[in-house]
Amino acid sequence: MKLYKTIPIFLSVFFGMVIFSIAATIWEENFYKFDANDTVLATETNTYVDNIHVYIEQDGNMKESLVNYIKDEIHKMPEYLKNKCDSVYIISDEQMTQQDEQDEQDVYGFTEQYEKQTSTIYLNYDLLNRNGGKEIKDTIYHEFWHAFDMYVVFPYEYSSNSGMEELYKKYNDDEDDDISEFFAKQGANYSLDTNGIRNKEDLYAYYEAIEKV
Repeated sequence: MKLYKTIPIFLSVFFGMVIFSIAATIWEENFYKFDANDTVLATETNTYVDNIHVYIEQDGNMKESLVNYIKDEIHKMPEYLKNKCDSVYIISDEQMTQQDEQDEQDVYGFTEQYEKQTSTIYLNYDLLNRNGGKEIKDTIYHEFWHAFDMYVVFPYEYSSNSGMEELYKKYNDDEDDDISEFFAKQGANYSLDTNGIRNKEDLYAYYEAIEKV
């Protein structure tokens, strides 16, 4: 085959693959798009996302789109975060209040560690449904960073070392946040690639080093 015929065919295949890749990415990002006006209710009570057991504690009002959105966000997480969590419970605000009776504020998520180092995460369906996509992503990553922190040495491995203590003193601007909360909050910022942490080079480098381990 002559060269002048080969080049157009090659370019057609190349651009076709590029267009397909872009379309696939858009489809994947919007496949489980959260719809606050969705009226279809979730019917499943337990399932798996990769190796994580997800329990949906039904109260009869949980929307399918939000449950699927949460599951999809968990699926897209890096393995080094996912493999520190054994199970996730999606529960109502009333159930969350019973689970974490000591906290008088609204609790979007809560993480507990059990015997085998892995943790269980509880997500407050009602509050996440009320506040939408950004809050959902932030809460999920926040709690998974807590699970990561608890994994190696209980109660906290990474947030109790001297490097994080220095960063906490330097950057914490919320007097209600202890060092473990700061670690999880900034971990979520790192995972979601927010400008707030990118502008703090030493803080960003701390999490970047964790990811490379």
